[in-house]
Amino acid sequence: MSHVVGQPAPGTTVAGYRIEALIGRGGMGAVYRAVDEQLGRRVALKVIAPELAQDERFRERLLRESKVAASLDHPHVIPIYQAGEEQGLLFLAMRYVEGTDLARVIAEEGALEPRRAVDLLAQIAEALDAAHENGLIHRDVKPSNVLIAEAAGQEHCYLGDFGLTKRTGSLSGVSVTGNIVGTLEYVAPEQITGDPLDERSDVYSLGCVLYECLTGQAPFPRATDVALLWAHVHEEPTLPSASRELPRELDTVLSRALAKEPGRRYRSAGELIAATRSALQLDVAPPASQTTSRRRLLVGAAAVGALLALAGALGLALLGGSSGLSSVSADSVGVIDPSSNELVAEVPVGREPTAVTTGFGDVWVANAGDTTVTRIDPTELTSRPATISVPDHPSDLTVGDGSLLVALGELGELVRIDPDVNEAASPMNALGDEGTRCEGPQASLAFGDGVAWFVCESGQVGRTNLGSGMSMRVSLVSHPSVDAVPPALSDVALGLGAVHVVNRRTSEGFALDPSTGKSVLGQGGAVLGHAPEAILITGDSLWLASFEDDAVLRLTFPRGDVSDPGSSPPPRFQRIDVGDGPAHIAIGEGAVWVVNRLDGTVTRIDEESGEVVATIDVGNNPQRVAAGEGSVWVTVQAPEEETSESDTTGP
Repeated sequence: MSHVVGQPAPGTTVAGYRIEALIGRGGMGAVYRAVDEQLGRRVALKVIAPELAQDERFRERLLRESKVAASLDHPHVIPIYQAGEEQGLLFLAMRYVEGTDLARVIAEEGALEPRRAVDLLAQIAEALDAAHENGLIHRDVKPSNVLIAEAAGQEHCYLGDFGLTKRTGSLSGVSVTGNIVGTLEYVAPEQITGDPLDERSDVYSLGCVLYECLTGQAPFPRATDVALLWAHVHEEPTLPSASRELPRELDTVLSRALAKEPGRRYRSAGELIAATRSALQLDVAPPASQTTSRRRLLVGAAAVGALLALAGALGLALLGGSSGLSSVSADSVGVIDPSSNELVAEVPVGREPTAVTTGFGDVWVANAGDTTVTRIDPTELTSRPATISVPDHPSDLTVGDGSLLVALGELGELVRIDPDVNEAASPMNALGDEGTRCEGPQASLAFGDGVAWFVCESGQVGRTNLGSGMSMRVSLVSHPSVDAVPPALSDVALGLGAVHVVNRRTSEGFALDPSTGKSVLGQGGAVLGHAPEAILITGDSLWLASFEDDAVLRLTFPRGDVSDPGSSPPPRFQRIDVGDGPAHIAIGEGAVWVVNRLDGTVTRIDEESGEVVATIDVGNNPQRVAAGEGSVWVTVQAPEEETSESDTTGP
């Protein structure tokens, strides 16, 4: 029996394929079980809906992309045998898979055992990354497109396409007729808004599928399509650990996978699966396809080598676009590429991250909100960072004497972390007398010549010899006119022959003899701008982040020493206008970097000329900055609530 124009019935023939039964039907058309009359093999035959087949643009695209997909091979991709057109019917013939699909498995069994879920989706991730490496995206990753067959007693997965919604008219997620390309429960926000798509759109959809596998329901169960679309664009899903007994680390993984902005997601499907294995503590090596660049700090998409075949022919689009990261999420570290001055990545850390530094080949972050220190491997940004517990509020950290030194402001103590074991030693008193504490949680820290300098915001200063473990109290003497004003010591730094401490509230700077702790400027300190928030020493220059001046003040000392001010020429002064509320300053990667807390930016300054080179938006509430290990690292917290008008002393 020959075929007729329109959807064929069982018993008819399409291009040499005899239809046996209908398998499924979707917005693109229908899929049939058929037999290749020439070779005698069973195939899955997809016949495109007549209204789409009549669209010249769609037809040309389908035939072109199916040829690309058919030329490739991958163990988790269904091979396409033939794609063509006969008497008005567009069709695709592909391998027929005997088995079930993931949607049916979840419907029958509910939430899957975590290891099984990860093992199944790891195969799909390989197929997706293969497609992405070849410049194509799927756009309709969902459980019913995950076909499961038995092979040698193991579950073998294929990524298929039995229900892509309408047409794939452009690089955006909305077709030329206004229909969303993808299935609503798993569609990425940019597919809804019509923004450009890239591989991270598939990562979002895979994250939705992973969420459903582990919890038994899709991330956004809503009663109407409108509510569902709104949720994808504007709402956050219920944390997986709240709906099932799952580790909280998995909440972080899936939050990143389902981030609204593509730049905040994992850059490949393989990275998502690797992070999931780590969160679930499944012992497995990272995917071999994962590649890294220490300079760019971007983990590339997996290069498995083949392309998604069936789904590729119907739902694939050319990749394009940049990182897409326009701001840094709260409780994360933003990563700036100094070669391009672009925000290229973010790494979730603990609550209320404050200080950040580099050392021992890694990046270290003090998290004040949950009393932890995060250790980030700069070559493995998508892996879960190490988390180290400390006794109390960590407010600053630096590297010294072979350890990471952490200031515990509330306790007035100093704790050392051994980088070889990622454990904190017993804390030591940092203010001279046992039991002496800061009168608040904030403290700053600097190290040099075997001595750690510990400065409490509330005014106490201590120096600790790390070799002997002995500490002593140091006194600062202010000008008589400001003696009655409570101090706000905001930072400490070593260089130019002295230890420098700044008082934000009185706008004073103190220079102390590093051997004795006594002032080298006589009585009182020097007035330095308005509300100096941070200090940096580089060579012969002292740099101050002046919070209320919205500027960096640079003092250059011709002899590179402030210890004998009477015999030295006066310093040269330079004002460098930066962003709103400069709050921290660091040097590295060929520049001086300034965090501007009130406008959510980072300013790059040329060290030699003092000129502003670039301003990078990071958003939210940036705290501190460090430069090293090939990148610039910025800690970011949630935006602060409005402060009262009477608070004019800075942050």
